[in-house]
Amino acid sequence: MAQAGSPLLSVRVLCARALVPLVGVETQVPVMCGILEKMAAAPGEQVVQNSLHGAILQVMHLLQQWKDATRKNYLQESRSILQAILARSWVATSSNTCPITRADYLKLLLAAAQSCDTCPERERVLLALQDEVSMVMSSVEPGFQVGSCPRFRLN
Repeated sequence: MAQAGSPLLSVRVLCARALVPLVGVETQVPVMCGILEKMAAAPGEQVVQNSLHGAILQVMHLLQQWKDATRKNYLQESRSILQAILARSWVATSSNTCPITRADYLKLLLAAAQSCDTCPERERVLLALQDEVSMVMSSVEPGFQVGSCPRFRLN
């Protein structure tokens, strides 16, 4: 979905919502993991914040749909999702210069950790989240608005 990286926030949100009914229940986990794998693996790589944010929104919406469904392989699938999200956890750190994508990735990590209540990785994620949320919240300037981050715009 090319429009998932649109410079318009509303278009990115609509694309993420539109993706959910197009993905079958049996393919939700591979699609989420595939979207996450296409994200930059490290902060040094070229990152287009709009595309990154669109991908995060897609995974967030798919994750919500996935959590609402009854699953046979719940534990295995939740581990796969959490591990894929953790593999790109740099997005939630100060290595990512955009507070919007950083905050949304933190939300994604939290949602994944909450859905994986029996995973051994859960406690580690929740402890790391506490620290990162504090750092993110302290770095956001009062009155910050979507689109005001220069690296958030499409070049």
